[in-house]
Amino acid sequence: MTGEPAPVPPADRPNNPGRPGDDTPHPLAEYWNEAFDRAIAALSQSPQAGVRPGALDSAEAFFHEYLSSPLFLEAMKQRIDLLISTRREYQRLEEPSPLWDDHMKSCWVGQRPDGQSVAEPDAARERGTPADVVFRGEAFAVKRFRSDSPRAFAEPVLICFSLINRPYILDLNQRVSVVRRLLEAGFDVYLIDWNAPTDADRGLGLDDYARRYLGQAVEAVCSHAGCDRLHLLGYCLGGTLSVIYGSLRPGRLRSLTLLAAPIDFSGDRSLLNLWARQEYFDADGLVAAFGNCPGFFLRSCFQLMKPAANLIEKHLRLAENLDKPAYCENFMAMERWSHDSVPVAGRVFLECVKLLYRENRLAEGTLRLGGAGVDLKQIDCPLLLLVGTKDHLVPVVATRPVERLVSSDEVRTLEADVGHIGLVVSTKAHRGLWPEAAAWLVGYSSPIPPTRPAPERG
Repeated sequence: MTGEPAPVPPADRPNNPGRPGDDTPHPLAEYWNEAFDRAIAALSQSPQAGVRPGALDSAEAFFHEYLSSPLFLEAMKQRIDLLISTRREYQRLEEPSPLWDDHMKSCWVGQRPDGQSVAEPDAARERGTPADVVFRGEAFAVKRFRSDSPRAFAEPVLICFSLINRPYILDLNQRVSVVRRLLEAGFDVYLIDWNAPTDADRGLGLDDYARRYLGQAVEAVCSHAGCDRLHLLGYCLGGTLSVIYGSLRPGRLRSLTLLAAPIDFSGDRSLLNLWARQEYFDADGLVAAFGNCPGFFLRSCFQLMKPAANLIEKHLRLAENLDKPAYCENFMAMERWSHDSVPVAGRVFLECVKLLYRENRLAEGTLRLGGAGVDLKQIDCPLLLLVGTKDHLVPVVATRPVERLVSSDEVRTLEADVGHIGLVVSTKAHRGLWPEAAAWLVGYSSPIPPTRPAPERG
């Protein structure tokens, strides 16, 4: 590994993104081949066997340079526009090709191209902690996880997951389960399991999810647990929804925990901020063509952000650990989850792109939902921030600004040297971060006196 910085794409490199019949090499393939060659060279120069941590950093930096360049951004725009136009052509067909129809169906998880819902895969979730549905709302279900021990605290924990992907990443197996860490600490744990939106749900927006649905879930949990307040934990976009809810109904929160939650969408630390710009991404056209934002589209974007890790490193590490059943089991579980994408309701997707990513209204204090302003100063409960220093989806700088935006007297930040998903599935996080997080929650909870055994009858 040379350690040299990634080169800036040459100015004389052809900026034509490539078209059928054009002899100009597609720059994506050209840059990919060069980056892969650099990665292989770095690995071959390693004096140690196996994949060393950081061995592909040079290749990843090279990829990032290209993925941020005008060359790629123009190519990306043309490809998305082509996707939109292809979808519109498909909709105009009187008799769609069965092969094309089957292909399109395979791209959807939770929704077919015609908008009808399909059965959700349950195999992966059945491996997790048993749970019971205690409430069903219009677009979600609230689940309560079973525990062998009685709860030790009056305030339960309610987990608000993101609208993207499935929530069982928080309960992948016994070794790396956020749910189990909270149960082991003595909490009653509930989870919001969002329904995959159908075509009829395309009009659902931030107000529906953050105020109406999350509000219904909070009320349902408080009623079921017999409490007035609870601990709300929001992961990723679920954290964004939780902050919005907390600003509107602060009285229901004993504490608020934000796990890799984007709050300040300014800057270009994440590729998503750059890719979401209006000049590169026709968000209105995508939603008009598909109704909801397809799960496969979001999955492709996330995979593309770290190509060296997703296309090279993880497979090399699997090859090194094929003799370790636990590693292989975790790998396959992660693969299932990463491909188990769901659509995002069209309106909420557009609001996230326009109001949050492009205009940063949440952090700027100009977001209005249902006629009410979202003022984060209304949040005055204890606040816990859990962030990954290697998070490429939600950098630390996207979460930390909330510290100055709320009125909370007690604010704690816990960092782990992991990425976005590593915060919930890495052994490093479960050995260090989660015991601290659970202890913090315990400090703001009301203990339930142990039940005394009934006296023996004489």
